[in-house]
Amino acid sequence: MFFNTNVIKSTYMKTKITFLSVIIFFLSFNLTAQSITNVNKLNELSEQFSKEWAEKQTRVLEFAANNNLEITVEGENGRTIQMVD
Repeated sequence: MFFNTNVIKSTYMKTKITFLSVIIFFLSFNLTAQSITNVNKLNELSEQFSKEWAEKQTRVLEFAANNNLEITVEGENGRTIQMVD
């Protein structure tokens, strides 16, 4: 019995290419979905940190006003010192 090796190689290559194409498709879809999720989480964190910063800045302003202090001071050597919480 004789086998046509070109047909076997061709079928094998088609199967291999199809399999790899399917794998690449699913990986790219998964990476895209993960990026969307990460962007949503980053936006949530951004809002949270913005609120926290605003609260801390309010405390700094109140502290500086109550103690007659400047929030930002520039030294003689050009360095800037800023009060933060």
